[in-house]
Amino acid sequence: MGQPLKVKKEDNKLNIYRGNKFKDIKIKYIEQKELLGTAHAVSVVEDKVRDEFLVINGDLIVSSDFIDDLVKKHRAHKSSATLSLRHVEDPSGFGMVELNRQGGHIIKNIIEKPKIETSENSKSYLVNAGVYIFNENIFKAIQRIRESESVEYDLPKAINVLTKEEELNLVHGFVCGGMWMSIRRPWDLLDANEILLKNMNFQYLFSWDNVPGDDNDKLMIFLKDEFDIDWAENAEICKSNDDTTINISKDAKSVEIFMDAKEEKATLKISDGRTHDLKVKKEDDKLNLYKFHNKGKIEDYAVVKGDVYIGENTVIKSGAYIESVDEKGNPLPCYIGSNTEVRPGSHIKGPCYIGDNCIIGPNCFIRPHTSLGDWVHIGNAVDLKNSIVMSNTLIAHLAYVADSIIGEGCNLDAGTKIQNLECENLKLSKFSVITDNIRVKVMHEFVNSRRSKFGAILGDGVKTGINVSIMPGVSIYPEAWIEAGCVVRNPIYTEGENL
Repeated sequence: MGQPLKVKKEDNKLNIYRGNKFKDIKIKYIEQKELLGTAHAVSVVEDKVRDEFLVINGDLIVSSDFIDDLVKKHRAHKSSATLSLRHVEDPSGFGMVELNRQGGHIIKNIIEKPKIETSENSKSYLVNAGVYIFNENIFKAIQRIRESESVEYDLPKAINVLTKEEELNLVHGFVCGGMWMSIRRPWDLLDANEILLKNMNFQYLFSWDNVPGDDNDKLMIFLKDEFDIDWAENAEICKSNDDTTINISKDAKSVEIFMDAKEEKATLKISDGRTHDLKVKKEDDKLNLYKFHNKGKIEDYAVVKGDVYIGENTVIKSGAYIESVDEKGNPLPCYIGSNTEVRPGSHIKGPCYIGDNCIIGPNCFIRPHTSLGDWVHIGNAVDLKNSIVMSNTLIAHLAYVADSIIGEGCNLDAGTKIQNLECENLKLSKFSVITDNIRVKVMHEFVNSRRSKFGAILGDGVKTGINVSIMPGVSIYPEAWIEAGCVVRNPIYTEGENL
């Protein structure tokens, strides 16, 4: 199955970032020249796909087992089209699905964005989860709605056409196992960021259990790419009786890999004297090996704990403390890119992501679930928590940023504070439980973020003077300038607006 990707011209960053290949999968980008709806987006690949194909909405994060489950159920029921379904408490932003009967799987109708009064104790609703498997019949259905729609035409309408011809085109829907998340609002990015950071794995190499066996080719590719070893392709591969050593030998040359599952490490030794450490993780009852990167420099009296990737030419200065472990001491992923400097006194807690060419500190505190883009500067004594900070942004000394999304090219001057908790929710007692959610003003109405802690959303190029305070749930339009000492309580909508 292929997956069509919709990319606008101004979104070429996606092409640059992902390139034309991901692992062994070739990627081809097809432009939707007019934005005429999701059905139109699928129609532009009609001459590019054959047989069945997979479609995934671009605002979703799904796990591979979610996709596997959908494919398995689709094939078992021999469907013309199959939709993934999900139970949600508020269906107003989705397409609500009607089935042929209670407990059934045949879809009768999809009602787009229904207006339903929901409450805290309301039942869950079955909705379209935005992952589909289609065959050529979907293009015929799209053509029919194209003839009747004047402006935009969307997939649910095309699917409803298929459901009316159920004798020929059975449309099934299934609730699938695995991880699924819809990014509908900006603050959903914080949840997505947390999920991705926790599941961040460095480069997978091969499974110990599948060598010798199915992963021999993966091992050979690694040896050739990393060490220029091409003689091993036809070499003998054997494993010790106690399952702790893999030996690859040919003539007088050899490679040995020693497994230490308890320490979650494997050591590779080459007959020419070179050695290399690999990371070991137990996943699905298998021991999988990953690259264990430390291409930078860790100075004396710097501390690095956990599953930390340190990029090329990056320096962890003396007195810096990187602590990427959970409460039980289990390692958590922490990525620090190339050409980055972590200055003395900086404290970083994983999981987190820090891009290339960054300056961190000194004496700052980067707390878990924080992601920084490239060329980000975090100044002295900055406290940064559970936030996304995009590239080319400066957060100057003595600033506090929590539960926030900061765009590219922003400049938060000294003492800028972004509050993440409503004043009435501040409890003096440490035993109090905060239950009220932050409301965010979207256009002219307030939307419940369903988050008890939420800071602000800053567009690209926002600049603040010293000692600016930004209240919870505030959105600030790109290129806004906020003068020193201001308290921002309301959204700033106009581009380039000053306060």
